[in-house]
Amino acid sequence: MRAVAREDEDVRRRTLVTATTVAAFGKLVKGLGELTELALPTDQPLPLRLSMAHVHTVEAVTEQLLGVARQFGGQADLFGTAAKLYARWLKVPASEVVKTRLRVALAEL
Repeated sequence: MRAVAREDEDVRRRTLVTATTVAAFGKLVKGLGELTELALPTDQPLPLRLSMAHVHTVEAVTEQLLGVARQFGGQADLFGTAAKLYARWLKVPASEVVKTRLRVALAEL
């Protein structure tokens, strides 16, 4: 049972990272798995208001990208692209708590 859960987690991680690279660069980065989901807000309009869900999204993508960097090394371009895309959210209205947490999440990214 534990091996299955670990395998499912690995599949989800590879899927997210692959989708992120496709979204960020418009192409598949070799060695990162198959594409099934989209992770970064490339061409989407900015949200009308930010919530903690947006902060959690940045935190989750950061964790996934760190996993890729540990496994494959490098990835500075991918981190930079993700940071630029998510930094656009700083222009969106939000409570001060959400803005502060988003800044912290972006700094971690």
